[in-house]
Amino acid sequence: MSLSARDFDRTEIIRLILQSLESLDLKESFNTLTRESNVDLEIEEIRSLKSAIINGQWNLSIQLLEQLNLDDNNLKSSMELIYVQQYKELLSSGNDQKAIQVLRNYLTPLLHDQNDKIKQLSCLLMSPFLIDNLKQSRSIVLKDLENFIQSDLLLPNNRLFTLLNQSIQYQSDNFFYVSNTNEVSLLNDLKNDSLSFPNYNNSLIKAHKDEIWHCSFTKDETYFATASKDKSIIIWSIDYTNNSIKKIKHLKDFDQDVSVIKFSNDQSTFIIAIENVLIFYETVNYTVKFKSDDQHDETISNLLFTFDDSILYSTALDQKLLEWDLNGNLLYKWDQLPIRITDSLLTPNNKSIILIGPDGPQPTLSPDGTLSYTEEMRRLMIYDLTTRDCIWFANRNEE
Repeated sequence: MSLSARDFDRTEIIRLILQSLESLDLKESFNTLTRESNVDLEIEEIRSLKSAIINGQWNLSIQLLEQLNLDDNNLKSSMELIYVQQYKELLSSGNDQKAIQVLRNYLTPLLHDQNDKIKQLSCLLMSPFLIDNLKQSRSIVLKDLENFIQSDLLLPNNRLFTLLNQSIQYQSDNFFYVSNTNEVSLLNDLKNDSLSFPNYNNSLIKAHKDEIWHCSFTKDETYFATASKDKSIIIWSIDYTNNSIKKIKHLKDFDQDVSVIKFSNDQSTFIIAIENVLIFYETVNYTVKFKSDDQHDETISNLLFTFDDSILYSTALDQKLLEWDLNGNLLYKWDQLPIRITDSLLTPNNKSIILIGPDGPQPTLSPDGTLSYTEEMRRLMIYDLTTRDCIWFANRNEE
């Protein structure tokens, strides 16, 4: 279905353009469009709320929130964000006494049915806590508020650029011969040209001493990494101009074989799976950010990032699917799924996950030492990532 300009809401279009002009610091154009269209980017209460949060005026922020006529749940969640930020800033400045008052008088009543959150916040009192960049920290609060304030009041940050990125991603996902999103232009539709796609071996590289079990590229495709049975990983850089590949880092002597490696979409982090353990690395300096304990009981089969890197999914043969953030915090554990997961894939919209593998019980060990599965045990399953319910499955008679 093709939509014309008349099919879109005029006010929404103008607000998107106004926000983009503001982001590009085109003040005169912003003022001219506001005056000519008689459309404001935001109402006065939202402008005041943003200013109050950026300036750390917490009481005023709460008062302004209460004027927005949010439903009870969204108001409660929004107030929680602000009180938590106030609490953390007081701890960071060394004002523990006032921080305790905020925790006791505001957060505890607000979160009376969420004891785990209260405990986590209380634990911050026991160790030094520092916010390095107040402005950035408060900006994150503003962004998080977008989840609880309707978009006709608070337009999500950089909304037009988000839509443009989605457009580029859509073109890339729906054309077979695009190897790099930099090839996509906003000015023209992408053309499906098979001649632009390489169909011959470009390079042959040798560095590992045993089988290579996994390969992963960065999103911009300028780097890739290989994981091997030789208990090592190698990071490579790609020079497309000179048609060359260079080894830039060799991490080796791990305790066991490296089965999976994956870069985050923002390329700040890469994660490796060594049997049932995850190790999170800083991409810049290759230092270890986090090493998981034995949350998985058997071999990890795959690692998957959401578009925004908010969740890393790890799947394994132990019938578990775990959700992590980029800092190694375990967000959620799917226990006792019905299959031993040998492979997994996120759908393009990141709303579902596809799991493949044999049924849950351990395979039997044949006299010759090989693992034996019955034919009816192999399954393909699709789970909704919001409800975590199985929405489709199929039995497979073959591997």
